[in-house]
Amino acid sequence: MWTGTHVYLTATGPKQQQSTYTSLTYGQDVEPAWVKPNGMMGASLCRRLQPFGEYRSAFLLRVRIAYNYDPTYIEDFVWTPSPATVGGPLQMMHAPARPRCEAIKVRLTAVTELVRATLATSTLAVSTSGTAWSSTWSAAAAKPGEMGNAVSMAIAFESGANLVDVRDHFTYSTAGGWVPSLNRIGVRVRSAAGTLTVAALETAIAAGTALATLTAADATPSKTISAAMAGTTVSGSFASGSYGSPTGEALKLTGLGLEVGVEKATLYTGLARAQKA
Repeated sequence: MWTGTHVYLTATGPKQQQSTYTSLTYGQDVEPAWVKPNGMMGASLCRRLQPFGEYRSAFLLRVRIAYNYDPTYIEDFVWTPSPATVGGPLQMMHAPARPRCEAIKVRLTAVTELVRATLATSTLAVSTSGTAWSSTWSAAAAKPGEMGNAVSMAIAFESGANLVDVRDHFTYSTAGGWVPSLNRIGVRVRSAAGTLTVAALETAIAAGTALATLTAADATPSKTISAAMAGTTVSGSFASGSYGSPTGEALKLTGLGLEVGVEKATLYTGLARAQKA
């Protein structure tokens, strides 16, 4: 203590306790020990989990879940608190992806979005009647920060009458058709030589996907897709998405509720849709 304030020394000098939660460089990060609802190795059914606390300032709640004593997080997502009322209750309900387990661990972290993940199509090397296709796509708002790094785009080219078919969470193979692929923006492009413009391709993809948005269109939208692309598939991943720390207090975490077993509704379920993730 020094003049009534907590102080401690670090390698870069003394740190003094602040009187307000402003200009913070950290966020709350809580990870309890393994929860074993039915003993060390007993089977259990974790149907729902529900963090509870108090909303203090703007932030995103990052939720990570591991199962059965394996520290690898199987689930990793963020939830935007709603309602965002300072001093009001913070409640969110989630149904675990692997409810039948012997142990479960939940990590809760207060974060903000620092950088949105992006993909530059110049890395895909799509040849056209001019320079290679060059546009920039950003992960959708539902994929903030690091979540956007899981998104990718794959484009398969064929010869024929012009067609641009876009499907989220699928990949198109010229040999086998559509194949499920989580977080993939699958694009099937069929075009006759010199007829499908870059503008038409970008418009179709933007209209057909909910995983990304077009943030910078190609500077020469009238150029056309080269016939040499037929029979090829190009792909790329979104990158550079990251989280930051809240600048305010974010939340006060009170507890974590688990609904265990086959009996119905042991946790309060009357939450708004925005409070279910």
